[in-house]
Amino acid sequence: MTYLVEIKETAQSKPLIEHLKTLKYVKLRKEREIGLSYSDEELVKAIKKSEKSKRIKWEDAKKKIAAWK
Repeated sequence: MTYLVEIKETAQSKPLIEHLKTLKYVKLRKEREIGLSYSDEELVKAIKKSEKSKRIKWEDAKKKIAAWK
């Protein structure tokens, strides 16, 4: 099971983030890696790459994207 936890980087959260970095099964990713700030071109490129690897179909992705609006 995988959990996604968002922690804003502030003075108070810095010790928590440092502690999480020491844990064996915790992977930290910056916002850009999660995909929250991708441009349209980058998003389309990533979806097409996933489609080639059979992880997601383009038609399914278009339906999900349409639901975001």
